[in-house]
Amino acid sequence: MARMTTARSKIKSQTQTQQGIKEKIGDFSTLDVAVNPPQTSTAFNNLNLPTFEPENYLAPNLFTDSSPLPPTSKVEADKALQSIQQKRETLRVIGGNLQLNTDALKMGALASSKLSQISERLNHENVTLEGLQRETDQRRRFWEEKYQLGESRITQVQLAKYQLDAKIGAIEAEAEIID
Repeated sequence: MARMTTARSKIKSQTQTQQGIKEKIGDFSTLDVAVNPPQTSTAFNNLNLPTFEPENYLAPNLFTDSSPLPPTSKVEADKALQSIQQKRETLRVIGGNLQLNTDALKMGALASSKLSQISERLNHENVTLEGLQRETDQRRRFWEEKYQLGESRITQVQLAKYQLDAKIGAIEAEAEIID
């Protein structure tokens, strides 16, 4: 009788536990436990990506192996995870190469831009040089004209001096005649 009471207590306890779980997460008695193929999502530029629908893989009986998930041995799981990790490393290499290509393209654009800037600066310097060369000719003519003006003034002063000397000479000659 004691065993029967203990068994009834356990069954009652399990039933209450199952009731509590049903209340928390829902009744699994109507759950379709057949393994459904994964659904797909069209996120990421209309790529068909698999989605994981956890309700398709829940164990309806928590006390038995009732999940429709396929079993995997530890060796198979380790081998699969190692392969997945190696694929991640491959993706890391691809990412590194994509970044390298991006950097190379950026550098190419920068080099092209720098070359264009240097070419334009060279054009500016050539225009400045041409202007300075023209200015040199202008300065040369300015100083030649200034020199010629100075020479002309000197000549005028000398002519005025000669004319004045001539007048003074004529006045002195007249004064001698008068004396």
